[in-house]
Amino acid sequence: MEKSYNKAKVISFILIAISLIILEVVGIYYLIVVRESENKQPKRNLSAVKTAQVKEQTKFSPKAEKNVEAEEEISSHKVIKDLQEAERFVKENGKLISSHSFMSKLLKQDFILHKLVASVANVANGETPASTLYFLAPKQRFSVKKTGGKTYIDPASYKRYDEIVDFFVSIDEEKFANIFNTIRPAINFIYSQLGYPEKDFYKVLKKAADNILKTPILEKEPELVKGVINYKFKDYNLESLSPIQKQLLRMGPENIRRIKSKVLSLLAVITVEKNGD
Repeated sequence: MEKSYNKAKVISFILIAISLIILEVVGIYYLIVVRESENKQPKRNLSAVKTAQVKEQTKFSPKAEKNVEAEEEISSHKVIKDLQEAERFVKENGKLISSHSFMSKLLKQDFILHKLVASVANVANGETPASTLYFLAPKQRFSVKKTGGKTYIDPASYKRYDEIVDFFVSIDEEKFANIFNTIRPAINFIYSQLGYPEKDFYKVLKKAADNILKTPILEKEPELVKGVINYKFKDYNLESLSPIQKQLLRMGPENIRRIKSKVLSLLAVITVEKNGD
C-alpha cells in the first residue's frame, strides 16, 4: 500500500488537491460524495485530461486590468465565463488567498484551473491528485519503524506533509469564496470537458470534502505489513478505505484534524455564497 518515494508524493497532492481544490475552486475543496450520481457514471482517467483541446475551445479575451487594490482585497468582478480570462484572474488574485510559498509554485503552473478541477474531481472519486499536483510532492521519503517485531509508520514521516498542510490551512475563506464564485462558470465548463454530466462543480467540491471528512483519525500508529511491492495496513478496515483516505492517514492524526477543520470552514463559506446567488 505504501509505495516508495513516488507513493509518498501522492499524499501531498491530495492536500493540494484539496487546496487546489480549494484554490481551484477556487476553486480548491469540493467536497464530496453523492455516491448515487457517481455510480451511474463510468470512472474517468482524470490525469489524462487533454488541456490543449480545452484550450482550443476558449476564446481570446483582452487582458483584464490589474486590480489596483490587489494588495488588500479581490476586486469586485463580473462573473467570468471565458477560460483565458478566468486563468488570468486567478493568477492575478491567487496570492490574496494565501501568502504561503506554495501558492507561488501553484501560480507558476500552466492551465492552473484545469489541474485544480481534475485534482478535485479525483478526490471526489476517492482517488489521489498525485498526477496533477506532482510539483507539490514532499521531498522526504516515506519511512517506517519496527517495534517488538511489528512494523509501523514512523511518526517522523508525518512531518513530510506539514508544509503542504500549512499551505492549505493558510487559505483565506472569504477571498477563496469570492474567486470561486467569480469563475464558477469557467470551472463548470472545464469539468464538463472531463465527460461528466454534472453542471455545478460545487457538488463535486462537496463530494470531495465528504471523502476527506469521512477519513478516520487514528490515535495509535497503525500496524503495517509488507506486500509484494508496498506496505499495507494490517487492519482490513483501514486497507479497505479509498486511496485518498489511506493517503490522508499517512499524513498523521494532527494533520488530518487541521485539514478537516479547514475543509469545514471553506465548505461553510462556499455554501453561504452559493445560497446567496
